[in-house]
Amino acid sequence: MTPFCILYKPCELPGFLLGKFYADFTDADNYASALKRLVESMGLVFNKSVLNAERNGATLGVALDRAFIFNLQMLSKPFHRPFQYIGMSVKGVFSIVGGELNSAGNIIVENDECKMFLEAEGNFITFVEVDLKRTEPFNQNQEFDPEPILGALSINPSELDLVRAQIHCHTYYDHKKKLKVTVMCVYDGGPISAAFGSKYYGM
Repeated sequence: MTPFCILYKPCELPGFLLGKFYADFTDADNYASALKRLVESMGLVFNKSVLNAERNGATLGVALDRAFIFNLQMLSKPFHRPFQYIGMSVKGVFSIVGGELNSAGNIIVENDECKMFLEAEGNFITFVEVDLKRTEPFNQNQEFDPEPILGALSINPSELDLVRAQIHCHTYYDHKKKLKVTVMCVYDGGPISAAFGSKYYGM
């Protein structure tokens, strides 16, 4: 385990710290950047959303409550936590979710609540998109809260790092699973969708 030392008041650096990495948290304006450097120096991924007081309450329970207000229910299998199919074989996923297997090897599953498209690359699922039918018709110029959508899919917003927020599209990174997560309205009059893939994670 890497040793560490905490200095709680100004002083000369102890000799054993000279030449070593350290973070200075005495300046509130630079707290986030200092914490980021410290976390990344240990080979970990820094999730800046942990410092956002407005999002600290965005738990799965809160997201589910917002989903009910938004007239969405918690989706059950096979739409529950759809990112789980990424990396699995097409044959294996098809045996779980059923639906329609098209000539390109993609899987389409649909019911009254939603439509799920699972894109294949070779023999494996690499991308998943879920359209929530209860949200249509929706337009790209309408602002919306993405967290009820995540809640309906049993995804905890606090585990995601919000990297971009636009009127029609909210982009997150899931650093644990190394996925890009997008909640968006793709076209006017359509539903709100949630998409999951690793291709553009971190870009």
